[in-house]
Amino acid sequence: MADKIPVVSEKIYKFDGVYNIKDTYTFILDYVENSMYYDITEKEYEEKNNPPSYKIVSKLVFEKPLNDDYGIFIKCTLDLSGKDVEVEINGVKKIMNQGTGKITLNSYIEPKSDVDPEKSPFGHFLNRIYEKFFGPDEKEKAMIQSALDVGEIIDRFKQYMNSITK
Repeated sequence: MADKIPVVSEKIYKFDGVYNIKDTYTFILDYVENSMYYDITEKEYEEKNNPPSYKIVSKLVFEKPLNDDYGIFIKCTLDLSGKDVEVEINGVKKIMNQGTGKITLNSYIEPKSDVDPEKSPFGHFLNRIYEKFFGPDEKEKAMIQSALDVGEIIDRFKQYMNSITK
């Protein structure tokens, strides 16, 4: 396996206020999978439900092949906790959660190497020529896209958290 190239380290956003824990968790996963086209792997999931307290801690990996040379990987930790509260939104009373929502993101790109130099010397030669002339641009594009995707996830998290009670 090729070396990981770190792009974004410990990008954190924390929200304190009223929100719905389960809806927030579902929104983030749905947005990343269906709007950003990442494959999602859940590494750890912990849910504590002791009414009126509620907590979800989930460690996820978002993965997307960018081109023939690089794949983008984003490690995400969602830490959502709170207590049930009754709020009135547009004249309708709802049960929501008063608490803290925190998202932590780290991203890296990983080069893909499909050519085995032991089996195909000519393929290895062509791969090296390609890397020399096009590799730096492909790497830079992958790093930029990774950073932009982390920013987009944070922006959507902020937007969702701030729009819940309006």
